[in-house]
Amino acid sequence: MQPTRSRDIVVRIVFGDIEVGIAAEGVSWSPDVASDMVARAKVLWHDALEELAEIGMLDIGGDEESEYALVGDDEDGEVDG
Repeated sequence: MQPTRSRDIVVRIVFGDIEVGIAAEGVSWSPDVASDMVARAKVLWHDALEELAEIGMLDIGGDEESEYALVGDDEDGEVDG
């Protein structure tokens, strides 16, 4: 009997209780698909941290007017990757 092979690609970013993830079901392995999913997961992570900061569940330090930014963000607030 041959083992069952999953045709899914899953990307997860986890830090403590904060987690984001994206999955593609039934896809063949493709570096382009994987790269796109990693880029989308980075945006999800960035958005999750921003949302948590906006609702007061994440202390980012500094004053109220300082803008949250991740290393690698460009001027438009988009995550490079």
